[in-house]
Amino acid sequence: MKKEIAVPKKSEAKLTGEEYQARYDAAAAVARRQYCDIFKFWRGCRFKPCRRAKTCRGDPSHCLQRGRWNLPPDVLYQAELQVRAAVPAHLTGPERAGRMVSATSWLPDRVVSKQKR
Repeated sequence: MKKEIAVPKKSEAKLTGEEYQARYDAAAAVARRQYCDIFKFWRGCRFKPCRRAKTCRGDPSHCLQRGRWNLPPDVLYQAELQVRAAVPAHLTGPERAGRMVSATSWLPDRVVSKQKR
């Protein structure tokens, strides 16, 4: 006689590529908004709802692109540690991966033109 499992294991259905990307992007947007709030980019934002709410209400990607060049690397690193520590333990898969992005990992590098002599 074979024993049955008392509580059957529930596994999440396989995600398609589009579903995974959508969930990852939503979680990464939450992380980017957290970075904007940590750096207080809303203080210099032109978008009035951000200044009024004292938090990012617009496009966090734009604010991070604009403000990250003024921040020293150690401040960026400390913010990354703070955001990663705030990730809830129950998140898995694309949500966890999206929340683990650094403040600069997805931004393009600044283009520096070389002057000819």
